[in-house]
Amino acid sequence: MGEARLVQVWAFVLVGALALGCGSRALSPKPTPLPQAEPWAVATHNPMSTTPAWLSNGLIGLRIGRDGAGSGDTAFLIDEYDTEGEQKIVPLQNPFAITIRVEDVTLTPIGSSDYSQRLQFDTGALVTRWTTDRGVRVETETFIDPAQRVAAQRWHVKAPSRSSWRLSIPGLRLDRETVTTMAVSQRIRTQPGDTQETVAGSGFERNLDGVHTVEFSRVVRWPLGSASRAISRAQGGSPVPNDGGPLPSFEEVATRGKAFWTDPDSPDIEIEGPVTDQQAIRSFLFTLRSAVSPRGPMSVAPMALSSPLYNGHVFWDADLWVFPALLLVDPDRAAAISRYRMQLSNAAGRNFVEQARREGVPPVPASSLRYPWQSSVTGIDVATPLQNRGQIHVTGSVLFALQKAAALGLVEVDAVRRIGTGAADFYLGRSVAGPGGERELLKVMSPDEFAEEVNNDLYTNVLAQWCIDRFRPSANVRFKIPRNGSALATYDKDDEKVYKQAAAVLAIYPLQYPPAEAEAASMLDRFANKITPNGPAMADAVHALIWARIGQPDRALDVWRRSWMQYTNHPLMLFSEKKSRDATVFVTGAGGCLQTVLYGFLGLRIDTKKPIGAAWMMPLRDGYWLSARPNLPKEWRSVTLKNFTVLGKRMTLTVAGKRVQVTQGVP
Repeated sequence: MGEARLVQVWAFVLVGALALGCGSRALSPKPTPLPQAEPWAVATHNPMSTTPAWLSNGLIGLRIGRDGAGSGDTAFLIDEYDTEGEQKIVPLQNPFAITIRVEDVTLTPIGSSDYSQRLQFDTGALVTRWTTDRGVRVETETFIDPAQRVAAQRWHVKAPSRSSWRLSIPGLRLDRETVTTMAVSQRIRTQPGDTQETVAGSGFERNLDGVHTVEFSRVVRWPLGSASRAISRAQGGSPVPNDGGPLPSFEEVATRGKAFWTDPDSPDIEIEGPVTDQQAIRSFLFTLRSAVSPRGPMSVAPMALSSPLYNGHVFWDADLWVFPALLLVDPDRAAAISRYRMQLSNAAGRNFVEQARREGVPPVPASSLRYPWQSSVTGIDVATPLQNRGQIHVTGSVLFALQKAAALGLVEVDAVRRIGTGAADFYLGRSVAGPGGERELLKVMSPDEFAEEVNNDLYTNVLAQWCIDRFRPSANVRFKIPRNGSALATYDKDDEKVYKQAAAVLAIYPLQYPPAEAEAASMLDRFANKITPNGPAMADAVHALIWARIGQPDRALDVWRRSWMQYTNHPLMLFSEKKSRDATVFVTGAGGCLQTVLYGFLGLRIDTKKPIGAAWMMPLRDGYWLSARPNLPKEWRSVTLKNFTVLGKRMTLTVAGKRVQVTQGVP
């Protein structure tokens, strides 16, 4: 697909989105222009957009609406969870739910002909601008501190020329006891006169004579959440102290945010190719780095801190889809995902004991552990028995990610080995001897969640074999590998009709199982087009990655574009899990798409086997190697991966065709 054709497709998608969300024609005096793709920003000019923007630093998450303000219960904290039962995340009142009235008329962008909302990837700023039908000009700027539980917003309101007007801003009213201790500062500045007034969360209403412009700012710092102590007990520590001291000003928060995103040592992926592809890549990188905090006591939920969907729980999405995408480009954030799993390994042991009790499996040896399908603040299995039934591939997926973390020096090798022994013992205890002498895992749920109780799922059995070969080799067992005839199957008695998501192909990537890699092309032909039409988002991403690896990068590019164009709420590119376009932020999808770029098109590979024919390689820890064998599509003339980190060394990798150049730092 050429660049001109891609722009046409982009425009078509945007026009369709606008048509679906515009409502009454009377509200829009003239068609709004479609934004051109930008390499460092996403923007919308549609004042009728109903999907709120999202800002986060992995500690706090905020949804910001079309007028630049927050709305309702759309603020989330990394540790504001119920601590009983299913331990669900608790949505909080958004402190930037600000409604401004001028002369008793609520300011709204609906009907504005000059509306824009822009998110800058290189500064972290969300800026919304519009003019009302009465000529009132409004601009809002929102920033989140990159490392603290602090956010700031500033409003500029400029009235048309007149001698007198009345402005009112409501105060901040919080109804949840756990966050009433948040610190709030506000500032009002009027021009001319430049008079300042501090109003700590209260409202503001005044008749303004001869004043042309009003600037209003609000800065908020959240306290530790209600679950912070439960998290600390589960992880064997004391609560992380909250940030103290005086509240920073809006300008200080903005400066910190800009400094983080503009840091010359920040990672970036720069392509010489279509600007729409470049915009998408930077959007994925921005989303993932926003979703995870290196200081956070939790990992990352599929929707991050954007929605109560899935209760804010941690799934295998964090380990299989988000972690590998961050592993090289932002290892500090990848390490937070690993640290969460390691700190909750004791809870994983208790989960095994509970499952053993339910299923009649004797809980020996005592080192056995099972990571849950849904993990929350304590690491215990918070899913219902029905939800959790058979999801035993999660334990292997967690360990697979931890092993990569150890190879890159993010966690200690010995600590991972202890967890690996427990995972291997779990699979040994959970499996049974089959009629042919092979071990079998019965009544499991495949990554294809349509298959709730199947025998010998390929992905699960390959993971179990890997765990035991690496951490319990003396067991000397072989797990059954499901086949339809001579071809690898998803599980026993697989009819190969329809699947919820990618399942069997996960043995090709990320597992890099040699028999599956040898059958990669035929497996894609059999499975890739049988995913349920509505998604989820990450299925096409892994298909694209594999197409690139087997030497069909142009086909991979088409599939990769499909993996995000059909699942992002345009034009702000917020990922949805399904094509039906919900208003969440599905970081799993962003992680899958970024992995396609890193491990597909750039051809990066982490493996215990010394690569043959790689364009570049270097040794890692514990017998692993990192290598590159690029597979660029024709439309991408070059790709530069800036400031990726390996074993503490910052590097830049540039690929042009099949040529690879690696330098220290930024050339």
